[in-house]
Amino acid sequence: MAARLWVTMPLSAKGIPQTGIPLTMIFSINNTQQLVIPVFEIDTVNFDNLTGIVNSDLNSTFDSEQVRERYQLTAATYFAYTGKLLWPSELADQAAAILGTGSSAQDLVSNLLKNDIDVKEIDALYGAPLKDLDVEIIVDTAYQTLFDRDPTAEELDRWVCEVNSGTDRTLLPQAILQSASGDDRFRVAALSAASQWTALQWGTTAEVVGSFGQGLAGDLDTSNVLDGLVGALGRFDSWCEAQDAFDAYSSEALYALIGTPVSKSGFF
Repeated sequence: MAARLWVTMPLSAKGIPQTGIPLTMIFSINNTQQLVIPVFEIDTVNFDNLTGIVNSDLNSTFDSEQVRERYQLTAATYFAYTGKLLWPSELADQAAAILGTGSSAQDLVSNLLKNDIDVKEIDALYGAPLKDLDVEIIVDTAYQTLFDRDPTAEELDRWVCEVNSGTDRTLLPQAILQSASGDDRFRVAALSAASQWTALQWGTTAEVVGSFGQGLAGDLDTSNVLDGLVGALGRFDSWCEAQDAFDAYSSEALYALIGTPVSKSGFF
């Protein structure tokens, strides 16, 4: 059972407009008819939130039936690189146009590093372009962002060895994400659940950045608030703790969203 959100601009699986009208922006904001969210467990944090993430590696590809895997890895990869939630239309677009067309997990990273807007977010979190950073800085930042802790000496050595063995250092945040194990999985699952839940609340990126044609002014301030709430979820020792933290987040997030004037955002 899944929810499909239908909006005004029909797009192909690669995000190409099918209306005959050329794009007038550098990114699409209305392709979330492809946003597929399992609503029957949208408010639940469990191991299912990790599928596509911890059971994949940099070279993994996904077939057309692995919808949840594609969406969860796409959203989690974006968070690993920016510390922020991926807007719904971009989530739908990348999960379909990249992972849905046979490209590998690491192609998500290549796409991020080609986008000037995403690169600014990545540089802001990590402090400089990933290619120019010491491995230790990348690993420290990724562990804090994803696991809310410092890496151990053994973990740091592992990633230094990976780079020395040929792994591109720009791929480390995604590789660290996919390596999540033990208690780290509780936080990653909570982040994954929060990413999907939030995308469903927004529905389309037009709600976030605005759309003149739809009469939406956007609400980047609230989006930034939600990013901060998710980033502050903390670290957990059990599924129960992760669920409690998600419940607290969704309650605060709903308050932020519902408190936004309808005339600005379109929320009802």
